[in-house]
Amino acid sequence: MTVPDAASARLRPVERADLYAVVRIEARTFEEPWRLSTFEHYLDAPGFLVLEDPESDAVGESIAGYVVASLMRVGGTRVGHIKDLAVKPARQGAGFGRRLLQGALGTLESQGATAARLEVRPSNEVARSLYRSTGFAVAGRKEQYYPNGEDALLLTRELG
Repeated sequence: MTVPDAASARLRPVERADLYAVVRIEARTFEEPWRLSTFEHYLDAPGFLVLEDPESDAVGESIAGYVVASLMRVGGTRVGHIKDLAVKPARQGAGFGRRLLQGALGTLESQGATAARLEVRPSNEVARSLYRSTGFAVAGRKEQYYPNGEDALLLTRELG
């Protein structure tokens, strides 16, 4: 079986009906997954996007991945914050994460963000590689950021 690439997937804003698929992907991807209520809180965030799976029409499996990104004000400027990004295991490694990240960055920029930031585990080399390849650089470290006590690297990049 060949894995479809992200170019054939449709990127779109999340809908409430997508949330259970998003929660399932989250649970399969992270040790400390977000709850449904957290995703509901971000339903109106401009950069909460899903990527439809080009090869799945099974109920609950139509989403290949998602990204949650919001806007915040920092010192009078608008900054995008990538809060969460995940791709279901069967679609990892085929460009879906990159497509989601680029979609969120484009959306944030269109909403007036001049920079973007995110936190990532130092141990998550796959994610760090994606972020490096899309222009993010380490700007700091947040000690004991994650519930298990692991630090987070703060990554930033300019937009525009």
